[in-house]
Amino acid sequence: MILKENLIDLKEVMIYNETTKSLIAEIKKEMEEKISKIKEERKVLEYEAKENELKSKIIESAKKEFKETSNKKLLGGIGIREVKEYGYCEEDAFKWAKEHSLCLQLDKKAFEGLAKTQNFDFVEVGNIVQVTFPKEIFLLEEVK
Repeated sequence: MILKENLIDLKEVMIYNETTKSLIAEIKKEMEEKISKIKEERKVLEYEAKENELKSKIIESAKKEFKETSNKKLLGGIGIREVKEYGYCEEDAFKWAKEHSLCLQLDKKAFEGLAKTQNFDFVEVGNIVQVTFPKEIFLLEEVK
């Protein structure tokens, strides 16, 4: 009798699982169709291109303002971050690393870490100016 009861319970569970899977698949299909229509209506690609164009203009303006004022906190939560850039001939760096028994191939990250504290004659250190955007720019009071 226990086997029969367990089989009946299993049958009910399996029917429920199949029904649920079918319902989820149907809802997913409907949602994907709705999302597709919304994307078409909004012309997502156009808006993304426009967003990228505007961000490029803002980056250019922000870098210019930073260069003129050294101010790193700009209107609308736009920020400036300076990042070190290491320019070097990888062959020279690899040669140096081999001479100092550091590697069999150049580990750029490790080498650049050393370049921060060492004065290598073949490494040029420069700064890259990066512009940062707030996550929710549309909520900022300055841009309303």
